[in-house]
Amino acid sequence: LEIAATCDVPLAIAVIPVPASPSLFARLARAPRACVLQHGYAHRNHAPAGAKKSELGDERPAGTVLAELAEGWALLAAATRGQALPVLVPPWNRIGAGVQGRLAEAGLAGLSTSKPRARARLAGGTVQANVHVDPIDWPAQRRGDDAFAGEGPTLAAAVRHLRARRT
Repeated sequence: LEIAATCDVPLAIAVIPVPASPSLFARLARAPRACVLQHGYAHRNHAPAGAKKSELGDERPAGTVLAELAEGWALLAAATRGQALPVLVPPWNRIGAGVQGRLAEAGLAGLSTSKPRARARLAGGTVQANVHVDPIDWPAQRRGDDAFAGEGPTLAAAVRHLRARRT
């Protein structure tokens, strides 16, 4: 939040609804250019053993997942008093096709994952706007080390994306 204030830029923060605390929302309320995006429901892995982690995959009934997402969206909307946008940022950047096509049923109008997307408008009218450059070194962050991926790798990812869009 300090970076957004110092540089006078907007900031979107992905928040997990279930463990989010009132102190987080109080701090966000003091950052008028910050908005909240929904980061799943409880950030719990429901994938089968040996599969890549997923909270919102097709291994559970879509209705169950959508009900959790709707509850999470209601929690964020109430707690943020207008700072939350109805945009889902799936944990581990994974979402099952059966859930993805029905996000509007949970009150969500947007989806943001990582890397290039197939199309901007999904089933049900959901708009997808992805992150194309991630400056975080997630393994380092989990170890508690410096989490910046580095200027070289971050700029190289941006150039690769722009080159692909141009060609």
